[in-house]
Amino acid sequence: MKTGWMEKGVLAAAVCVMATAAWADFTGPAPLAWRWSPQSSGIPDGSPVVTDTAIFVGNGNRVYGIDRDSGNTLWRFPQSEPINSTVAAPLGYAEKKVIVGLEDFTLLAIDGLTGKQAWRVNLEAKVTTAPVSVGGTIVVGVAPGELVAVRASDGSKLWPKPFRASEPILPQIQAQGNSVYFMSGRTINCMDVISGKVKWHRNLTQFGGSFNVVGDYVFTNSGSFITVLRASDGIKVWDRQVPEDLACAPGANSQWVVGVTRAGYLYAFDIQGRQVFKRGVKLGATTRHAPVLVGPMATVTTQVGTIVMVDVRSGDIKWNTTIHPSSTARPRSEAGLVSRGNQQAEESNQSRYVQAAGSPVLSGDSLFILARDGTLLAYDRGNGVDLYPPEVHLLFPNAGDTVSGKAPMSIVLALDDLGVGVNQDSVTVTINGKPYAFKIDAEGYLTIEISSDKKNPPIVDGRAKVIVHAEDWLGNKADREFSLTIDNLLPALGGPKRQAPSNQPPAGGGGFGDDKG
Repeated sequence: MKTGWMEKGVLAAAVCVMATAAWADFTGPAPLAWRWSPQSSGIPDGSPVVTDTAIFVGNGNRVYGIDRDSGNTLWRFPQSEPINSTVAAPLGYAEKKVIVGLEDFTLLAIDGLTGKQAWRVNLEAKVTTAPVSVGGTIVVGVAPGELVAVRASDGSKLWPKPFRASEPILPQIQAQGNSVYFMSGRTINCMDVISGKVKWHRNLTQFGGSFNVVGDYVFTNSGSFITVLRASDGIKVWDRQVPEDLACAPGANSQWVVGVTRAGYLYAFDIQGRQVFKRGVKLGATTRHAPVLVGPMATVTTQVGTIVMVDVRSGDIKWNTTIHPSSTARPRSEAGLVSRGNQQAEESNQSRYVQAAGSPVLSGDSLFILARDGTLLAYDRGNGVDLYPPEVHLLFPNAGDTVSGKAPMSIVLALDDLGVGVNQDSVTVTINGKPYAFKIDAEGYLTIEISSDKKNPPIVDGRAKVIVHAEDWLGNKADREFSLTIDNLLPALGGPKRQAPSNQPPAGGGGFGDDKG
């Protein structure tokens, strides 16, 4: 362990759905610098705790301290035998201690420097929220619908008894100043931590269930409305409606507010509530986690494992990349679509992506993502190097197959880049030297639909040369050529039967879907 590695450790970010820091300067694109894997099994929930020197994550029955620059494990807790319980909620952080809620009704504090237990207290109920820090106090939600406050120094109780809300408390609380904010039913509440009494509460017209406290404001989603309240007294500042229901809490900073809908579109407003662009930005899929804003850049993790960065001033996508399964080493062509001659093919349901466990954490010039397979990914221009071009695989039909080139016919390829991601605006496709239109979905499948119109005309008999050009976000280029033999006396080829992968999210946002070419 490095001596003094945490001496300047300051909490940067990790509060439920809002995970960003004032000193973040990440504007993307950036290559993957490192990927850390746990020694325990579990599906984490929420964002990691990030300081300026270390990162803390909980997974299954262990908690880990990780070096921010290298991704090396600094410590694990417990060092030997695992905890006789499991981590129940995202981690908290207070007074250089990692705060952990366990399934066995225990709240545990671990010294962030040494990885040793500082104190342990029984809360007599299951922890249901991430612990938040208010001065020297830790507030945490427990079942059934209660809040408990303990001192960060030793775990002793600040309130003589838990605070009980009139309705169940939803699994998100946030802290600002001397107050904590929480949702009970459709009501958002602001509580003074010292007194343990509610200062104000406001009913939302529709159920939303998530919010963000940023600066002097509370940003909530209420059905299809973004509603902004004053943090001091709960008075409504403004609300704006978007075309469909919002999927999660809005993201916000001092200049911009963004919301993502269940259909996977991002809408942006300035801090006065003026809509920035009329049409939403299609992200390719919806999300469960609030966007994170640094300056005019909004970063979203979607339910098909993509990380998408949007410039809210213009609505342009400035970066997108995919969280790939860490265990998948083989290219997609070996596990994807298979065709022989004129036979239909089915795609394997092997997952092509891993979802994020929570919102991204942008800290300094780095972006950190905790994935639901337990791995932690760090994207960083300084520590990451990507000299490799994208990979392009022909999935359907097979290269060299003899097939019909008449409609209906689909040619399906997969675009992959494990470093920084494929810049989809760079992609072009030609067949026998002529540009062909195509669509790229959120998982990186590129589909060319052969039709009877002039857009993508049937391919004439003979040898067909398919050339795909693709670049990653750092300018590394790939030009791949595939050959097919076209015999239009054969029956129309059609397309492959696509099966949903095992972790395919519910309906609500498909592929990027824009014709290109």
